[in-house]
Amino acid sequence: MNSQKPNSVEEEVLLQCTRNAIKQADRGELKKLLSNENLNWTLILKQANKQGVSPLLYHCLKSFEGELVSDKVLGVLKKNYYATRAKNMALYSELERVLDAFSRKGIEVILLKGAAFATTLYPDIGL
Repeated sequence: MNSQKPNSVEEEVLLQCTRNAIKQADRGELKKLLSNENLNWTLILKQANKQGVSPLLYHCLKSFEGELVSDKVLGVLKKNYYATRAKNMALYSELERVLDAFSRKGIEVILLKGAAFATTLYPDIGL
């Protein structure tokens, strides 16, 4: 996917959903996109995996369950979400252990990038 204007409805779905994870996207616009009968869910899932946004896609689309998104698609996304959640929980547990060890030695730590931003940007450790 390029960083310019989306080339396809599938790209627009991904963009709407990734924006939605941080702020509420226009639900009406997303519903309109999801109503497209020619939507290529295989492409959406492939791109979501490639871009590492499957959990964000699940978080966004689960509210459309049974309405505009099939159980099969949501099942794939849900599996990816829970795998990411488990991985992130393990990483944060290890981070907590390391931070505690530094604290016991009186060493101040400043978190940068992912660990610092994740909890402020995303409402859920699985995202």
